[in-house]
Amino acid sequence: MDSIPQYHEDQQLLLPNNLYLRLFPASGMSGEFELCICFSEDGLKGTRTTFQPDASGERRLMWMSTYDDRNTHNAIAFVRLADLGGETGRRRYEAAASTFAHDLSDGKLNFRDATETIVGLLDYLHQSGMTLASGDTLMREAQAVSAAHYLKRSQPAVILDSASGIATLAP
Repeated sequence: MDSIPQYHEDQQLLLPNNLYLRLFPASGMSGEFELCICFSEDGLKGTRTTFQPDASGERRLMWMSTYDDRNTHNAIAFVRLADLGGETGRRRYEAAASTFAHDLSDGKLNFRDATETIVGLLDYLHQSGMTLASGDTLMREAQAVSAAHYLKRSQPAVILDSASGIATLAP
């Protein structure tokens, strides 16, 4: 049974040690959205996982540090996927994402575009017990939320719990 998404309108920061699917407008495409996965360390600082060109122009899974990601004025919504519980959960996420990135760079995995790659990573996390739904389900859910909030352009960006539920990992 699907749970009702819980909105976090009054919350100014992301929850610490939580994993989010972040949606933002695609460059030059009205109504289209791009996805990335965000890990919030302490509510302000975190790490964003994206699929983009590296310095050589080759597209790779990339990690970048973030600060106050919710208030950057380009995010539309954050869908909370998992409470990683602490350092052990964070290391588990980083290990899963690194293994996925390695398989991607070795050619074991092949995706058409950035969205498909992030959905593939979400599937990998789901198979590892780190989300409660498939990547495709989470993407569709997040896109529906983003479409509803796109014109509002709420600032800070809206945060809601995944309708599929929040995976909770032991600390």
